[in-house]
Amino acid sequence: MVLAKRTTIFVIFSLVIAFLPLIYATQETDWLVQEYNKRDRNIEETALTILAINKQLGSTSSVSSEVIRLKNYLDSCIQANNCDNKDAALAIWALKEIRDTSPILDAATNWLINSRTIFAADTDADDWLVQVVSSGSGICVVNNTEMKTEKMISVSAGYTPWQSVRDLVTQNTNDLAIDCSSLTSVDSLSLIKKQTISGIINYFIIEEIQNKKSVTVQLGIPCWGPTYRSICNQDTTAHVLLALSKQGKNLDPAWLKQQDLAALENAILYKLTDKQEYLSAIQSSQSQNGFWQPVNVETASLIYSLIPAQSEPAKKALGWIQGQRATEGCWPKPLNLCNVKSTAAAIYAVGTASNATTSQPPGNATTPPSTRTVLEDCDEPCLDKDGCICPANECKRSVIEEDETCEGPKTTPPTTSRTGEYCVTERSCDGQLDRLGRCEDISGDDCPKGDADIDVGGGTGGTPPGSRTDTGTQDEGTSTLFWILMIVAALIALIGGSFLAYKKGLIKFKNKPTQEYKPRMKPAEVSKTPQEYQPRMRIEKKHPAKKFLDSELDKSIEELEKLLKS
Repeated sequence: MVLAKRTTIFVIFSLVIAFLPLIYATQETDWLVQEYNKRDRNIEETALTILAINKQLGSTSSVSSEVIRLKNYLDSCIQANNCDNKDAALAIWALKEIRDTSPILDAATNWLINSRTIFAADTDADDWLVQVVSSGSGICVVNNTEMKTEKMISVSAGYTPWQSVRDLVTQNTNDLAIDCSSLTSVDSLSLIKKQTISGIINYFIIEEIQNKKSVTVQLGIPCWGPTYRSICNQDTTAHVLLALSKQGKNLDPAWLKQQDLAALENAILYKLTDKQEYLSAIQSSQSQNGFWQPVNVETASLIYSLIPAQSEPAKKALGWIQGQRATEGCWPKPLNLCNVKSTAAAIYAVGTASNATTSQPPGNATTPPSTRTVLEDCDEPCLDKDGCICPANECKRSVIEEDETCEGPKTTPPTTSRTGEYCVTERSCDGQLDRLGRCEDISGDDCPKGDADIDVGGGTGGTPPGSRTDTGTQDEGTSTLFWILMIVAALIALIGGSFLAYKKGLIKFKNKPTQEYKPRMKPAEVSKTPQEYQPRMRIEKKHPAKKFLDSELDKSIEELEKLLKS
C-alpha cells in the first residue's frame, strides 16, 4: 500500500515536472501572440515571431495568417524588384524552418542571390564553373566579349555537370555572356566559383538565374546592401548569407570577412565556416555578465542560437538572457520595456530553458553551477548574486558565493570596480554601471521624457538607425491610453450606479420648503380734483387778403367816428 502510494506521488510529480515547461511556453507564446496582434508589424517582427512560435510549440497554426503575409510580401516585392534584402532574408529563414514548400521560397532565394553587388574583381578563384539545367539537350556558348573568345558547352537533358570556363577568365574579366538559345527551355544557369581555403575545396554560387536562355553573369566578390544591388552593408550581407545557407546555397563570404565585424556578424561567420577565430572574437567582445555591446536581448539571443551551447560565450549569454526575462513571460524586464522582437528572439534561442533558472532557489538550496558566472582569474571577486564558478584546476575552490574569491573567504570588491562608471542606456540616455555591469538610467535628468527612475536591467538598445522603432515610447503611449480609458470607465460606472441607487430609493434628496403664494396687487391710483371743463377752441388762420380788408375796414370806421365827433 505504501509502495503504491509512493509510486503514485512519484508519477504525479514527474508529470508536473514534464508539463511545467509547457505551462511556461504557453505564458511566453501567449504574451508574444497577444502583443503581436495589437498593431501591424514589420517583416522582421513577423519573421522572428514565426520562428519563435514554431520553435516553442512545433506549429505555426496560431500565426498562420502571418505565414501567408510573408509569402505575399516576397511575391509582390520580387515582381516589383524592390525587396528589402534583410527582410527577404529573414522571411526565407522563417519559411525554411517551418518546412514551407511553396514555389515562392525558391523564387525568393534566386532573387536574393542575384540582388548582390559585385564589390571587386575576384583574383583568388581556383576555377570558374558553369552549370546549365535543361529539360532538353543542346549547345550553350560562353563568351568573353572583352577578349572576344568563346567556349561551347554541351548540355544534356535533365542534368549537366559543372564545366570549367577558367580559360575565358583573366584578371580584368568582369562578366561572361552565356547563350543557350538553341535549347528548347532552360531551368537554371549558374556561375560557380571554386576556391581552396585551408586545404578544403569550397564551391561558392556567384550567380544563379532561372528560366532565361541568354544571360550575362558577373565575376567578383559579392556583397549585399539594403536593396537590389545597392551599396554593401555588413548587417544585411550577414543575414543574407545565413538565410541562403539555410536554403542550401553556399555563397562566398569573402567581403564580409574583410570588414570590422560586430559580434552577431562573427557568430554568422562562425556558423558558415566553423572557424574557431570567429568564436574567439565573440568571446573577447563579450562582457563579464554575458551580453555584447550594444546591449540588446535580440542580438544576444541570435548569437546564442548560432554558437555551440557548451561554449563559454554561450553559457554566459544564456545566464544573462534568462536574467532579462520578466515574470509575465516577455523580454526584457520590466514589463513596460518588453517588446516583440526581443521576446521572439529569446524564445527562439533559449525556449523553455529560461523558466527553470530565472526564479531564486527555495530555502537554502544552492544555485546550480550552470547558472553561475564563470570567472577568469582566481583572485577575481564574485559579483554575481547567484554565485560564480572558478577556473578549472587552477584555484583552491571550484564554486564560490557572492563577494568571495576562488583563493579565499569573502572579500571586499577592489576599488577598480566599474560600478558608477558612465554609460549610455538602451534609450540613449545618460546612465551609470551598477555592480553587475548593468547600465541604469540616472534619475531626474528628464531622459527619457518624464524620467520615472526605471531600472532597465541592461536595456534593449542597439537598434540600427532608420530600421527599428522605439518600443518604449509606444509602450508609454499605450499605458497612458489605458489609464484614460480606466478613468472614463470609472466615471461611467459611478454615474450609472448613482442613478440606479436613486431610482431604487437608496439615495434621497431634501426638498426645500416652498413659500406661501402672495398675489401681486395693483396699487390704487391717486384721485385727481375735477376741474371745470373748458373746450378747446379752434383757431382759424385768416387769409392774407381777408386780413388786409379787415384792417382797412377798421381804419375807415375810426376815421368816420372822428368825423362825427368833430
